Amino acid sequence: MRVDQVRERRERRESSLWIMLVILLLTCTTIGSINIGTVSGIELPVIYVDPPTSTAAPNETFAVNIKVANITVEESLYSWQFRMIFNTTVLDAVSVVEGPFLKTVGDQYYGSYFRSKRMNAYGYVEALEMLLYNSTTGEFPPYGAVGNGTLCTITFKVQAEGATLLHFESTELYTIISKTLYPITHTWKDGFFEYPLRVHDIAVTNVTPSPASVPLGENMSINVTVENQGEATETFSVTAYANTTEIGTLEVTDLGAGTQTTLSFIWDTTGVPPGNYRISAQASIVPGETERADNTYTDGIVKVMLEHDVAVTSLDAPTKATLGDLVSVNVTVANEGVSIENFTVTVYCDSSIVGTRNVVNLASGNAEIVEFSWNTTGLGVGVYTINATATIALDGDPGDNFKTTTIEIKPYVFTVTGPEWEFNVIVDSNSSVSSFDFRQGDKEIKFSVTGPEGTAGFCNVTIPTGLMTGSPWIILINGVVTSPIQSGNGTHTFLYFTYTHSTKDVIIRGTWVVPEFPTLVPMLLTLAFLAVSTIVLKRKTGNNC
Repeated sequence: MRVDQVRERRERRESSLWIMLVILLLTCTTIGSINIGTVSGIELPVIYVDPPTSTAAPNETFAVNIKVANITVEESLYSWQFRMIFNTTVLDAVSVVEGPFLKTVGDQYYGSYFRSKRMNAYGYVEALEMLLYNSTTGEFPPYGAVGNGTLCTITFKVQAEGATLLHFESTELYTIISKTLYPITHTWKDGFFEYPLRVHDIAVTNVTPSPASVPLGENMSINVTVENQGEATETFSVTAYANTTEIGTLEVTDLGAGTQTTLSFIWDTTGVPPGNYRISAQASIVPGETERADNTYTDGIVKVMLEHDVAVTSLDAPTKATLGDLVSVNVTVANEGVSIENFTVTVYCDSSIVGTRNVVNLASGNAEIVEFSWNTTGLGVGVYTINATATIALDGDPGDNFKTTTIEIKPYVFTVTGPEWEFNVIVDSNSSVSSFDFRQGDKEIKFSVTGPEGTAGFCNVTIPTGLMTGSPWIILINGVVTSPIQSGNGTHTFLYFTYTHSTKDVIIRGTWVVPEFPTLVPMLLTLAFLAVSTIVLKRKTGNNC
C-alpha cells in the first residue's frame, strides 16, 4: 500500500471521527433544555486546574493537570471538551497529553478519541475526548467514567516574568442515557501562574450600616472597608448583602498593596419584608489568593420597621388555678414601629372579655407590661384559653398582635384530717366557696357559696365513703331542704344540687362519719385495762397466802 493511500485512509478516519463528534454535539444542542437533575446536597461535578497556582522562571516549563471531580454513576462521563485562554506574553503551551480518566474506560470497550489544539498566537489551548461506540452494533459502553480523575495534562513554557490566569473560556461535560447525549451540569475553577510568586490577599475589614433601623421604604447607608493585604496591585468587586439578598456590587480598581478604601452602598428598603437583617459584604477572590476567610465580613443586626407596628411579645399566666382564684395575667407589649403609639390591650377568657387596658405614648423600641386580674368564680372546672390582643387603627403587621395560653381551672379541694386519717372533699362549683367546716359530731359538712345575685348556681360535691355516708343524705341551703342528684362509684359519693345565687350556707348531713379513733383503738384500750386489772388482782391474792 502506498504512503499516499495510508495518509488518505488516516485522514478519512479522523474526518469520520470529527463528523461523529459534531453529530453528537449537535444532538446535545437540540436537547440542551433537558435538565439532568442532581441529588440535593451532593456537590456538582467540577473541572479544575491542579495545582491551582503555578510558578516557574522564564525559559522553564511547568505542567498542570486538568481534572474532574464528583462524576456520579447516574451521570457518568462519556465526553468532555474545554478551551483555556492565557497571556501569551507570559506563557506558551508546549504540549497537551491525554489523561487516564476517560481512556481507562475506553480501553475496556471500543476505545476513546482524544484531540487537542495549541494556538499560542491567539493565547488558547483546546482539548476534547470521547468514548467511541461499536461501529457494528452502534452501541456505546454501558457506562462512562465515574468519580474523580485527570482528563489531560498541559505543559507550558514560561516566556517572561508576569502573571496570568489559566482561564476556562468554555467547558463541556456529557453523559449518554438511552443512546442520547445530555450535557452534565457542572462548575469550573481556573488556575493561576505568576513569576515571581507574590502574596495576593484581599480582606473586608469593616461593615458599618447607618442607621441601625429604618422605616420601610427608606434608604440605609452601608460603608464597607476593604484592604489589600497582599503584595500586588489588585482589581476586584465587592458585594453587600442583607441576609442572603444582594444589595449591590461595586468595583475596586488597582488597589495598591498595603492600602485600603471604603465603599458606600445604599440599600433601598422599598418592598423589603419588615424584620431583622444581618448585613455583610464579600470581596471577590483575586487570582492567586489562598487566604479567603477574610474576604467576607458580617456586621450585626439592623431592622427594617413599619410606620405602625405593635406586638404582644409575652403572655404570662399560671397553667393551673383553683375555682374562685384571682389569677394574675401579665401581658408584655412592644412598639416595633416608628411612631409613638396609643392603643388598647384586651384579655379574653375563651370569647369573654376579662378586661381592657389603655397603653399611652409607647415610644418606638420600648415595651410595657400590662397587668390584669382574672376572677375565676363562676367558671366551672375545665381548660380555658386566654388570649391577649393589642389593637391599633393601622398596624402594618397585625400577625404579632396577639398571644394565647391555656389555664386549667381545678375544683375546690378541702382536706379533712383526724388523728390517724385524712380525706379530701372536692367541690366543683360555679360559685365562690368558702368557710368549709367538717362537723364530725353532727355528721355534716358546712360551707358558704357566693355568686352574682340572681344567677343560677350549682355544686357537685365528691365525698369519700371512708369519711362520711348518708342513708339518706340531707342537703340544706339556708336551712331549706333541697333534693340532690346522687351517684357513686363505691369509694366516693357524688352529690349535685342547684340554687339561685346570693350568699348562702350549705349543709350536707349524713348518717355516718368516720370516728375520731378507729374501732381497733377502743378494743386495744379495753384489752390493756383488763390486763392491768388481772395483774393487780393476782398481787392481792398472793399477799393473802
